Amino acid sequence: MTIGIDVRNELLMILDANDIVRLKNYPYNDQGLVNDEIRERAWPILLGINRFLDSYLNELYKQNVIDWMQLDPYTFHKDADQVQKDVDRSFNTLYNTSSCYHDKGKSVEDLKKRLFKLIMLVLKAIPQSNYYQGYHDVALMALLHFSDDCSSFKFLYMLTLKYLRDHMMSGIHPTIVQLNLIPDIIKQIDFQFYLTVQRVNPIYALSSIISLFTHEIENYQDVSIIWDSIFLNDDPQLPIYLYAALLIYYKEDIIMDLTEICDSSGEINFDFDVDIVHSVLSKFIKKNLSINSIDSKHEVYKIIQLSFNLRKSVPMSSLKSFKHIYKNSFLKCTSGSLTVFQSLADEYHRYEMKQLRKKKHGALIKRNKNNMISLLKISAGVGILGIILHVTFKQPTRFGIESNFAKAYINLYQSIREYI
Repeated sequence: MTIGIDVRNELLMILDANDIVRLKNYPYNDQGLVNDEIRERAWPILLGINRFLDSYLNELYKQNVIDWMQLDPYTFHKDADQVQKDVDRSFNTLYNTSSCYHDKGKSVEDLKKRLFKLIMLVLKAIPQSNYYQGYHDVALMALLHFSDDCSSFKFLYMLTLKYLRDHMMSGIHPTIVQLNLIPDIIKQIDFQFYLTVQRVNPIYALSSIISLFTHEIENYQDVSIIWDSIFLNDDPQLPIYLYAALLIYYKEDIIMDLTEICDSSGEINFDFDVDIVHSVLSKFIKKNLSINSIDSKHEVYKIIQLSFNLRKSVPMSSLKSFKHIYKNSFLKCTSGSLTVFQSLADEYHRYEMKQLRKKKHGALIKRNKNNMISLLKISAGVGILGIILHVTFKQPTRFGIESNFAKAYINLYQSIREYI
């Protein structure tokens, strides 16, 4: 009997006994939750879907399906067009690597229709939710791991509220402030490496964070094991630590790539070109954890262990950038409810209004400054005109201008002065 079978049997016994406490405290191992048979049963429990919530979500799913059948999909939600475009690009890698997928015999086109419907139903079920590119990769994992569409819906619904709500706002700012935590963590662990990482905006981590690594890591099993670690620890902060752990784990490879591209003499001075740093950091995960990696499972396990150590040694609340995280962000409030989602949406709306006021105030200052410069120019011009007209009025023949004509200009000059 292999270790894998031992772990599987133990987990099945825990699930059969409905021992939720024991499941949540199950020690993490390099196999995660072993296979999709166990994940399909364990993940909803780990996300907090109890029998009461399960009943509610069943009814919500049924009602949304009725609405779906009655409405045009493209009027069902405002983001339908973009969802369709992203779904059409799905199933390029994860589908091909899923050996445990229940509907493997069905056509890809049928699976795309199910994925589109799944995303639309969840968006409809969460008021004020906004689709973002990368969410379809997350939804695809939900579709791959569950045997029926209702179960996929319930799982994705709770996953969205608890682990993805910051990314579902109408703007990207709640997500962007999260990314700044990554170099802050690196700074506490490896200051020399931080000097390289901090040279660029951490936007390179965006696709991994918003997709829970499904966009960058192509191996289905590797992503599944990463999700196991997140759910077993019930920790929405863990993806940030996981990304920091990835950077640290592949530090030597990153520096080597930077050195080769910069054609360095071999001496590492960490003073690399900004564009090159961004390029390397944007690609290092796919390069090192590609679908063809031989020891990817073993490496993923070590990276997860490193993320646990980072979380323990560098509490997120101790980081300077943590104060900029929204109060209702999943990094600060782990509750996964529509009320918290609405509170976050309200919080972000206040931020938007504040930024709009700042923009208007800045535009007003600029306009006043421009007006002042214009008035000064007019004043100077009027002053010169006054001198010329004064001389002209005194000695009209000197300039070849009749006295009456000069008087008219004097009257115009006095009118302008009164206006100024």
